[in-house]
Amino acid sequence: IHTKWYSPHAWTREITSSSDNWAYEDQHGTTCHWGAETARDYWYNTWGIKGLDNNKAGVTVMVDDDELSDNSRFDTKSNVIQVGTLSSNGSTVGALDIMGHEYTHGVSKYTAGFTQDPESWALNESFSDIFGTLVKRYVTGSVNWTFGSDLPSAFRSFSSPGSYGASGSYTGDPDTYLGTNWRSTATTTADDFAHHNNGVQN
Repeated sequence: IHTKWYSPHAWTREITSSSDNWAYEDQHGTTCHWGAETARDYWYNTWGIKGLDNNKAGVTVMVDDDELSDNSRFDTKSNVIQVGTLSSNGSTVGALDIMGHEYTHGVSKYTAGFTQDPESWALNESFSDIFGTLVKRYVTGSVNWTFGSDLPSAFRSFSSPGSYGASGSYTGDPDTYLGTNWRSTATTTADDFAHHNNGVQN
C-alpha cells in the first residue's frame, strides 16, 4: 500500500514522517493508510485473499483529493483509492468502513465479474457497503447498521434504508426491488441509481 498526497498531475510524494508527531494534514494520510491496510488484512485473514487479486496486487491511496469533496472512489484502471475531504470541517472522508468499501471495489474488480449494467453496479456498491462494514467490525467487534457513522453524519442504513438517501421526490433509499424509492434509469443518473438502489441488498 502506497499512500500519497493528491496531485492533479502526478502522485509523487509519499506520506512520511521522521517522528511520531504527525501534523494535522499528515493525520489524514495516516488514517487512510491504516484503513486500507486494515481492509487488506481483513480480506487475507478472513478469506485468504492476498491483495486485490489474490496475487498480492497492491493499491495506492491518494489523500485529500480536492476533486472529491465529501466523497471517495476506487479507480479501477489504476487501482487507486481517491479520498476527499469534508466540506464541513476539512477532515478526511477516509473513515474505516469507507476505506473498506473502496478496497472491496478493488477485490470485486478481480473476483466478481460485475459490469456497468445499472443493477450490477448497484450490487457492486452494496457488496462494498457490506464488506466495508465487516472491515470495521474486524477492528471494533461490533456494528451499528449505519454506513459512514464515523463521519459527522452517516449516509446509508442497513436496518432502515429509507431513513437515508432522500433526494428530489424520493424520501429515502429503497428496501425492496422496484418498490418505494426505487430509482429508475429513466429518471436518474447511473451513479445515483447504483448508490441508492444498493439499499435493497443492504
